[in-house]
Amino acid sequence: MKAGLIAPLIALGGAEPANAIAPMVIIAAIGLFVSILQSQRGDGGTGAILGAINGKVDVIISQLAAVQLALAQITAQIAQMKEEVLKAIGQQYAIELFNQTKTGLLAITDVQREAENKGISLASGNERHGLEKRLEDAWKEFDQSRRRLREYEQGRGLIAAALVDAMVLADHAAFAAGIIDETQFAIILGRHLDWLDAMVDPSLEFSVAKFASDSKENEAAEREAIRTAARSPNDAVGIISALLLRAQSVEICAITTLDVKYWTELPFPGWEWLRGNDYLMASTYSVERVDQNGATLYAKTFYDQNYQARLRLGNSHVVWQTPDISTVDIDKCRRFSNGELQLLYEDSVRGKFLYESASSTRFDQGISGYISNNFITKSFFARAISTDGRKTAAAVQLLLDKVNLQILNRRLAQLGLETIDGNRRFAESLAAALPTIKRGQP
Repeated sequence: MKAGLIAPLIALGGAEPANAIAPMVIIAAIGLFVSILQSQRGDGGTGAILGAINGKVDVIISQLAAVQLALAQITAQIAQMKEEVLKAIGQQYAIELFNQTKTGLLAITDVQREAENKGISLASGNERHGLEKRLEDAWKEFDQSRRRLREYEQGRGLIAAALVDAMVLADHAAFAAGIIDETQFAIILGRHLDWLDAMVDPSLEFSVAKFASDSKENEAAEREAIRTAARSPNDAVGIISALLLRAQSVEICAITTLDVKYWTELPFPGWEWLRGNDYLMASTYSVERVDQNGATLYAKTFYDQNYQARLRLGNSHVVWQTPDISTVDIDKCRRFSNGELQLLYEDSVRGKFLYESASSTRFDQGISGYISNNFITKSFFARAISTDGRKTAAAVQLLLDKVNLQILNRRLAQLGLETIDGNRRFAESLAAALPTIKRGQP
């Protein structure tokens, strides 16, 4: 299985290793990218700005107010990211570079907010009362941090993808404020687009695309591991898990047989066999499916305690059965054998069937207690799906949680790629209105 970018998560509801990241942290990271995408596509986001540009430089400049608003919204979301969320989408040094870049972005938005409160336009050509210098200093600080993040190999992963919109908006604002000219802006956008290319290149280690492909492979591997476990006829947990991967509710049935040797006085004293006694146990397991921002998870496994059961002796007499036993599909039941049970002479005495015919009700009642006890103590599969049903459901959930973690990772990667794709359209629209520059330069 591929390691990917994200540290191992704990199984949902399971014990948490010391270095694990809680599942809710991954869900929070997913929520961040959902918010960024909503901003891209909303009325006040980059999508709306992109639609207004139409390849015109003067329009790029005139969009400063909208750019400042969009940048303020995105940086506010980024500023609220907790340390554990950052650990979920980046390694330690990448986190440090992320925080430095975020600090630069926040400094830019602080100047923009002050200008707005004072009724000052930061657009080039206006009287800005010294705020332009502070804005330039803030942008340069951001640019240096951004460069270090871009040049770091783990800077092409999800942690950088969370910043792509904010970074282009900051450059857009710097251009509109006259801090950088058309050529400089074009060069910066060219480097940014090259960076996006690296993020979506699955051949590059630590890229978002590589993480996406690894997550897909990891999920397939976890599913195959469950299917492999299900091939063992005695692995109730693996079998139920495999069934629940495909269906929301499943019935699992086991028929266990037992041959019994007992002493009887009828018709003559001696040992006799009662062969082909069988114990049927059928239980229902279900799993709740929950959507977490597009990641459909196997959230909780349930065991229905209203199981169906039947004890039938080798003489074809049914000693007891649950009312709805007829609903069980016998042909789908799994077959097991408990081998042979040797009763003692004293057992026939205590069971009060020593002098009973093998076709009598008293015989059935007497010998069935010993047979039932054997089934209870030795029918491990049947016990796993019934008596130990809750414990089995919890074990099933642990296996499904391994799949859940990869589903979350895959959804996170998908949203990262969608964010990059939306940002690319925005950056290319800006670049189309600027001088053409040669891409691929450091």
